[in-house]
Formats: sequence, C-alpha cells, structure tokens
Amino acid sequence: MENYICVMIKEIHVVPVDDLEVHNLSFICDCLPVFDTHQNGNIIATHNSFDRREVDDFIVEILDEFKPKEVEWAAICIDRTYLSN
Repeated sequence: MENYICVMIKEIHVVPVDDLEVHNLSFICDCLPVFDTHQNGNIIATHNSFDRREVDDFIVEILDEFKPKEVEWAAICIDRTYLSN
C-alpha cells in the first residue's frame, strides 16, 4: 500500500468593499487578481477594484515620493563683482 500525504491549502481572497461588480472568489475573476503564495502554502488572492480605486492610491504614493522633504534652509549671500569691457 502506498503512503499519501494530505496537505490542506487555503485560498484567502482580499476583495474591495462596495465595488461596482461582484467578484468571483476563484482563480478566474474579471478584475485580474494578483496571487501570492504564503510561506505556509496558503494562496492569497488580492482582487483589484472595478472602480480602479487602487490606481488612485498608487498615484498618491508616487506623488508622496516626490513631495519635498523637510529641509533646513539657509540664506547664502554672495558678493559678486562683474567686470565689463
């Protein structure tokens, strides 16, 4: 008789709340979810929103990266003498 190992794998679906359409909680969804495998073997499916709210969040993150950082400013006065012919 052969020995078999049974492994339980969970699918965990992260779905946007109050989205425009209903998500299919499987490997096939029209929102094109991203799948990651956790170190314990569980599969985490992160669904994209149909109203594209994560795109807005991404844009805010990008803009935050370009926001000026808090810098201490110093005024520097330079005395320049220009010579003319």
